[in-house]
Amino acid sequence: MDTQTDLKRELEFLREQMHSSDRKIARLQNALDDCDECLESSGLTAMLHAANLERDQLNRVIMRQVDSNAVSLQAVILHQQGAIRQAAAPQALHWQRGHATPAAYWDAEIRQAYLDNLLGRFHAWQHGRPYYPPITNAHRAHPLAPEYAHPWYPASPDGSEQPSSNAGLPATISDNAIADALKQAGCPPDHLTVIVEPGGFVLVTGYAHNEAEREQCLAALMGVEGVREVLTGIVIADSARCPACQAAQANEREGH
Repeated sequence: MDTQTDLKRELEFLREQMHSSDRKIARLQNALDDCDECLESSGLTAMLHAANLERDQLNRVIMRQVDSNAVSLQAVILHQQGAIRQAAAPQALHWQRGHATPAAYWDAEIRQAYLDNLLGRFHAWQHGRPYYPPITNAHRAHPLAPEYAHPWYPASPDGSEQPSSNAGLPATISDNAIADALKQAGCPPDHLTVIVEPGGFVLVTGYAHNEAEREQCLAALMGVEGVREVLTGIVIADSARCPACQAAQANEREGH
C-alpha cells in the first residue's frame, strides 16, 4: 500500500473517531442541560470538560497528520504523547506536599490517556478486530495509583502494542548510587527522604536551606543512572527554622 493510500485510510479512521467524540460531547451536554441542580451536575461538568479535551486532542492529531503527509499516524500520536509529557514534567517536578495539584496536570493526564486509547483503537482498526481497553490499574507503577495517576505516582505505559518508555533503563536504581550522588553534591542525608519508584521515577521530600541547595540536590539525583524523572517535595527552610537541623541539635544535646 502506498503512502497516499495509507494516509487516506488513517484519515478515514480519524474521521470516525471525530464523529464518535462529537456524539459523546452531545450526550453529555444534553444530560447536563437537563440536570437542574441535580447531584450529578459536578460529575457531568467534569466529564464534559474531559470529553472536550479529548476532542481538542483528536483535532490536533488530525491537523498534524494532514500537515505531516508522509508520517504515519502512529508516529504522530507518539510524538504528541512525548510533547505532552515534556510540557507536564515541570508541574510534577515542583509539586509540594500540602499544595493542590495544578489543573493543567490533570488536563495533561486526560490527553495522555486519550492518546493511549486512540493508539490502541487504531491498532485494532488496522487488524479489523474490536478494541478492548487494557485494565490500566493492573499495570500502574504503584498499586494505589488511580486511573489518572497523581504526579507523585507516575503511571507506567499500558498495552503490549505500545512501546515502553522505560526501554534502556536498568531494572532497579541503586540506593548506594543515590546516597553517593547526594553526598558528592553536599546534600545533608538527614535532610532528605528519597523513595525510588519503578520506571526510573524518584520522589524526594525534606528540607533545603535555600533554592540553590535544593536545585543542586535535584541535579545530583537526575545524574544517577536510571533516573528518568525526579518529583520533589523539598521545602525551603533556613538553618534557624529547619526542622531537620533542629532535630539534629536536639539529638546532640541528648547525647551529651
